[in-house]
Amino acid sequence: MIQRIQTIYLFINVLFYSILLFTPIANIGNEYIMNIWTLKDMNGATLSPTYYLGFMALLIIIISTIAIFSFKNRPSQNKLCVSLVIMIMFFIILLFFIYPDFLIKQFVSDATPMNFSLWTILSVIPLATSLLANKAILKDEKKIKESKRLR
Repeated sequence: MIQRIQTIYLFINVLFYSILLFTPIANIGNEYIMNIWTLKDMNGATLSPTYYLGFMALLIIIISTIAIFSFKNRPSQNKLCVSLVIMIMFFIILLFFIYPDFLIKQFVSDATPMNFSLWTILSVIPLATSLLANKAILKDEKKIKESKRLR
């Protein structure tokens, strides 16, 4: 049934990452703006692509949507949620640790602060919702097995 709680959790993933696709994710000093696809200066000139973040966000949106509509096959929905958790962890590592170090070393001095936007910081929430969705799927699977055992 599509009206289960895991659908809401997975929809939160889709919502957060869809918003993250279109908002700036960080300001580096007062000179650079980083979104999920590129690093730009204040004049709008593209300095460096950050395509991996964009592709990871799109992949998370697609797999979350597939997991929402695979409600009839709970084992595959469970596997999709586990893969979502792994991808979201990888996305967070890219976003907070790898790209800032790479971009700051390449274009800006080390003393320049990198200020993340609110939506970037809130991108940790889909990790929790994916874990909760997985827990709900396992709970549903356990109920189905118990009902079959009682027959």
